[in-house]
Amino acid sequence: MNKNEKYSIKKYDSIADKYDQTADGKFTAKVKEKLFKTCTVANGDKVLDVGCGSGDFVYAISCRAKIQAYGIDISPNMIKECQKKYKNVTFKVSSGEKLDFDDNTFDTLTICCVLHHLYSADNFVKEARRVLKQDGFLVIGEPWFPWGCGN
Repeated sequence: MNKNEKYSIKKYDSIADKYDQTADGKFTAKVKEKLFKTCTVANGDKVLDVGCGSGDFVYAISCRAKIQAYGIDISPNMIKECQKKYKNVTFKVSSGEKLDFDDNTFDTLTICCVLHHLYSADNFVKEARRVLKQDGFLVIGEPWFPWGCGN
């Protein structure tokens, strides 16, 4: 386990029961609102949300069609909170850099406000390619803070 993962587990475990009321939760919700508009699914699709946080996003996607919805998060406490709220979504503890799923499993993979937490975004991309079906979609929402860039 790398230092980014240890930090994320500690931080998000400590706020899991109140995540939606935190600055992180409120900010991420706004980004996910925009991302939600770009994410289409069809009956029978399998969808994975990496870094699912409170589970609200993947649950909302699951309400669009009869899909098999999955959410993973590095924080065990976040996953416990998700499992309490959403019974029709499969949640499990997992890193975004090592996806514990078979090759060619998902039609859509989403990740929102998580890439900057990863030690290696390259590892995530390799794993995303592996678990996505050949014609699958990768939907990414990531904040960009331009101040100080290029100076």
